[in-house]
Amino acid sequence: MSMLTIFLIAIGIAVLIAGAHFALILAIKPRKAQGDDVRHRDSKRG
Repeated sequence: MSMLTIFLIAIGIAVLIAGAHFALILAIKPRKAQGDDVRHRDSKRG
């Protein structure tokens, strides 16, 4: 295989891994983020 092909495959794998990681973060974070936002808003009001 040429270097370009190997390079493109490496980028593709990296994008897939990053996409899966990003999806996991999006699935986990909203619950925590909403809880933190509520706490911060309450503390500012108080």
